[in-house]
Parts: sequence; structure tokens; C-alpha cells
Amino acid sequence: MIAVKRSAAPPRPIVLCVDDDPAVLASLRRLLRNESCTLLTAQTPQRALELMDEADVSILIADQRMPGMYGSELLKEAQLRSPRTTRVLLTGYAGTSMVTGPLLEGIEILVAKPWEDRSLRRMIREMLEGREREASRREKSLGKRSSA
Repeated sequence: MIAVKRSAAPPRPIVLCVDDDPAVLASLRRLLRNESCTLLTAQTPQRALELMDEADVSILIADQRMPGMYGSELLKEAQLRSPRTTRVLLTGYAGTSMVTGPLLEGIEILVAKPWEDRSLRRMIREMLEGREREASRREKSLGKRSSA
């Protein structure tokens, strides 16, 4: 029988925030600094996709208006690459046609700028807790199948 070594603590979930405005990223860093997650930031959608290729991202939060690619396009691509990643779009244009119709395909949650800190923090916590419960259920389900 081979002994399986388990790490002391499970890896922290990763939240990736993408915005071309450094002030917005700094605000999100402050907002999430005391949360039980690893926060990654990117100023371009291209960098965000590179980070997603390197890490298992739990939540992707992207601004809508960025050079080179809209946030909705980034989220749609993220859905193809990592279907279990929760996708959130931040926009100051929530009431316009900028994020309607086909652009909504990869978006799970739409958050208007400016956001309310407590609400956004609570929403992120709830998403992370939901993912943790889902992972626990999957692990239990796999354990039941392997012992049968």
C-alpha cells in the first residue's frame, strides 16, 4: 500500500481581477485584502488569459471597457477555457446596449460601477463558499465511488 501525502492546508481559491485602470485594481486589492483568497490582477485581457492558463482561477472579475478586448469577450473566452470559473463583469454602462444580447453569453454576474464595497465583498465570499461546498460534494462523491 502506498501512503498518500496530503498538504497541511488546501490551496486558497484564486480571484483574478482585470481592469486597465490601476486605481480600480488598487481598490479591489484593498477590498479583498483580508479575504481568504489569493488575489491576482491584470491590466490587460491578454495577461488575464495567460494567468488563467497558469492557475486554476475560481472567480474572474473583468471590466467591460478595456483596450484590445471587451470584458464580455474575455469572459466568453474564459468560459471556453475554464467552464467552472465564475465570471463577473464590472461596468459603468450596465443600463446601455453595450452589455446586452450576445455579449452577455459568458457573463454570470453583472456589477455596476461604482460598486458598494460591502455588497461586492459579500457576493465574492458567497461565490467562494459555494465553490468550496461544490468541491466538497465532488470529493465526497468520488470517495463513495472509489470505496464501492
